[in-house]
Amino acid sequence: MPGRVHTFNTSQARHSLGPRSIWGPPCASKKALILHGLAGSSQTMARVAEQLALEGKQPPRYFVSVPELPGHGISPRFDSYCFADMIQIVSDHLIETTYDLVIGFSLGAILALAAIRNIPLSYKSLKVVAIEPPIKLASEIHQYFGGMLSAAAKNPPTPEFYMRMFPRWSREDATLKVLADELCDPLVVDSLLNEGAPWNFTRYLIDIPSHVRVLVIGGDLSCGGTLRIEDLETYPDIDEIHTVEGASHYVPIEFPEKVVDLSLEFCASRSALTCAAVASERVHPALV
Repeated sequence: MPGRVHTFNTSQARHSLGPRSIWGPPCASKKALILHGLAGSSQTMARVAEQLALEGKQPPRYFVSVPELPGHGISPRFDSYCFADMIQIVSDHLIETTYDLVIGFSLGAILALAAIRNIPLSYKSLKVVAIEPPIKLASEIHQYFGGMLSAAAKNPPTPEFYMRMFPRWSREDATLKVLADELCDPLVVDSLLNEGAPWNFTRYLIDIPSHVRVLVIGGDLSCGGTLRIEDLETYPDIDEIHTVEGASHYVPIEFPEKVVDLSLEFCASRSALTCAAVASERVHPALV
């Protein structure tokens, strides 16, 4: 008898954090939460997670948690999906323990930027790295990526498809993305894509808590990146902006070492400042 995919009422989403993949020693001095993108899985962020956990021979090393978002990977399926429930799930993860670093890719970046408003008082400081956040998508870009993700969730392509589309991907990268497609609930893709289409999440760049610092990493527009720097320049709560030359939208797959290096450099910078100092010295976005 074939296995069953269990479907739950959406209200249960707030009461279960679901499965996750873990990297690094639990006794590590730092904790990081990594959030995958739409139609992704914890394994599509494995390169970043592994490098972050193993980076360096000396502390600080990271204990890295990468949850499967609802409707993705081996997480439960629900009868409906919406951004509010997704944000609540991420907020619950941030309440579960105190993280030093949150890295979010694409959808995961948006969820991180939304959820940081709900972090408890136990957080004295938090670094957030938002990779290719779909802050403001033009209609044609939304339709292009939305169509590709929706089609892949309904009828997963072969690894060769992704290797042709993204020449920097290895066969392992492409195979892990195909597996994510196979495990993804098509309903979560269509539901989130249709909510507020075309996406505009600029509201999450305003009034970021003063003890939260934000680094944004974008891909290369000439190689398939979607983040336009001009969409961020008027938001002073963003601390740093970097672009990765040669990267498509899928920066974590193609340049994991760059993501880790930029994240660690960002965490190390101004690390001795108090929360009050961070609040008073918030800088305007700068393309570095």
